[in-house]
Amino acid sequence: MVLAYNDIMELLRVLSEDRNLRVTVSESGKGALVTGGVAGLGGMVLGPMGLAIGGAVGGCLAAWMGQGKFKPLALVITEDMKEEQRQRMVTGVRAIVDNIDAGDAMTLIAMVQGNQMLKNRVVTEMVTFLSQQCNIYVNE
Repeated sequence: MVLAYNDIMELLRVLSEDRNLRVTVSESGKGALVTGGVAGLGGMVLGPMGLAIGGAVGGCLAAWMGQGKFKPLALVITEDMKEEQRQRMVTGVRAIVDNIDAGDAMTLIAMVQGNQMLKNRVVTEMVTFLSQQCNIYVNE
């Protein structure tokens, strides 16, 4: 039985929520710049000790600035990805779950949730696709 596109999308949504998968929203680069800038400034003012103090202060500042800047993966998949990207991701996941005889999304989800190895393969496929094909990096 061929699984419907919407059934696989629902499976991906449930698995990403179950694992609490999140995507960093372009704050990692900014955080690195803030940390490096404050560490460099501290080093210029206080020498080697200022470098250490500046790095610690810059890291704390970057963490504070990036707080709450993570987006749930399920939201990114449904709202931020292009339809063509979603289709390709579903095709990749379908290759893994194609031999499961599930009539609807709920049956498919129950069967995948009950098999830890299968669940890991689906999540790995999803995360790998997102990082390699869409430049979306997932925090697990």
